[in-house]
Amino acid sequence: MILSNVGIQAVLDSGTLIIDPEPVPRQPAPGIDCPYQTSAVDPRLAGEIAWLKPDLPIAFDLRRGGLARLFTEETTERHLLLEGEPYVLEPGHLILGKTLERIELPITDTGS
Repeated sequence: MILSNVGIQAVLDSGTLIIDPEPVPRQPAPGIDCPYQTSAVDPRLAGEIAWLKPDLPIAFDLRRGGLARLFTEETTERHLLLEGEPYVLEPGHLILGKTLERIELPITDTGS
């Protein structure tokens, strides 16, 4: 399901989606970047990213989850992001980045 920016804000209000701290402003304002796009919200990337070291004998199945557990000191290379320094993600590469926001989809009882 794809939600509009208004839909994203509605599920934030209902508690179905939690982003803490919540991105602001909700509406564009002069001189302030609005993190809400037509059908997305832009979290802020923290100052470090990591990727798996090349040629490791690792296989993972995204359907099983737990991908973050593969990113250990022994299996990854880390890169500090500096203010104003872009990082180019090449096609076919995977990185793990932290956001400054905590994003949660609470499990709710649907009654079925």
